Amino acid sequence: MKKLLVFVSLCLITVNINAAPSFNAKVLRVGCHADQNTCFVYIDRDTPETQCTNDPRSIRWDGLNIKNAQSILSIFLVAQSSEKTVTFGRPTDVCFDNYPSFNWVDLNN
Repeated sequence: MKKLLVFVSLCLITVNINAAPSFNAKVLRVGCHADQNTCFVYIDRDTPETQCTNDPRSIRWDGLNIKNAQSILSIFLVAQSSEKTVTFGRPTDVCFDNYPSFNWVDLNN
């Protein structure tokens, strides 16, 4: 029984270590630059554990060349207008123009 408990504990620790970091935030502002392909969202908290050196409350992404850029923009606009939070999923080293970025985003209830 003791061995089973140790095994299960180690499995849970391994899953937690390998999971990509994610965090929730409220969307304060959403926009895109007119003269380049950068879109941005300002959030109500600092991005945790970021390697990016620019503003940790400004999350940025390529608004033109990534596959779901328009869908991402829509998620942020809905979150801002409905005052819902979003969950950002990203490893700690994802940056866009040295601003924090993400691998996925989820609109919360």
